[in-house]
Amino acid sequence: MGNIGRNEPCSCGSGKKYKKCCFLKEAPGELSPRQRLHDMDGRLLRDVARWAAGRFGTEFEAAYDEYPHDVEADPIHYQLFIPWSCCHFRVRERPIIDWFLDERGRNLPLTDRGWLESQRRAWLGVWEVTASKPGHGVQVTDLLTGEKRFVEEVSGSKTLGVRDAILARVVDHDGIAVFAGCHPRTLPPGE
Repeated sequence: MGNIGRNEPCSCGSGKKYKKCCFLKEAPGELSPRQRLHDMDGRLLRDVARWAAGRFGTEFEAAYDEYPHDVEADPIHYQLFIPWSCCHFRVRERPIIDWFLDERGRNLPLTDRGWLESQRRAWLGVWEVTASKPGHGVQVTDLLTGEKRFVEEVSGSKTLGVRDAILARVVDHDGIAVFAGCHPRTLPPGE
């Protein structure tokens, strides 16, 4: 089960509780590389957010005002808010993740630092599903940059269909691309 609680939102971005989603798909003690990345991501971004709250206080709390949804009223938005606040929200003209890596990065295990560096390189894009391989993942194209990825997402491959668009961060790490922060719903064509 890793570091994610059974009743917490699943790290795959499905919006379901972990116990009703990827927990059922993984054999105990045998996490897939994708699930290990999601577990590490959840743990590390929670650490970064706690550190930022202590280090910057009200400057970091301003992320709640800048984010376009009330995450406290609709907690499903935390699946995008946490990565966005850590990797895109700026305090003193720098993203939080840059501050964290500069001040704490040298003390992190290489695997943790490597993941955060991969997070640092990712961007928030509007990704259109161009193909789906149910049970494995989805082929997506960023509508803003033209970048293409095969994103390894078991539950996403079952819920997303061709031509669906999703506001998400796709992180490339060690030859695997995963969603690491998704808007909870697909975007209607007008958006």
